[in-house]
Amino acid sequence: MEPGNRRRVVRALEVTVGSGRPFSTFGPGLEAYPESATSQVGVARPTEEIDARIAARFAHMVQSGLVEECRRWRPVRRVCRERPARHSGTR
Repeated sequence: MEPGNRRRVVRALEVTVGSGRPFSTFGPGLEAYPESATSQVGVARPTEEIDARIAARFAHMVQSGLVEECRRWRPVRRVCRERPARHSGTR
């Protein structure tokens, strides 16, 4: 569990306090999960490089017509707002 995930941290504390047991006793533990056929690979890059790449990508999107595309979608958004979709569980 990620320490920054407030909802899960609060839930873990609720379970622990309510049951009197450590939260870790409720799950199967990491050793209970089978090996995965999928590998995950990550590449660490300096923040400045990532920021520059995001800025370049965004500039390219704007030059390629992002603003015009958004303007074309604007009437659709208004129609959607006037007739909200009904989702399961809503009334």
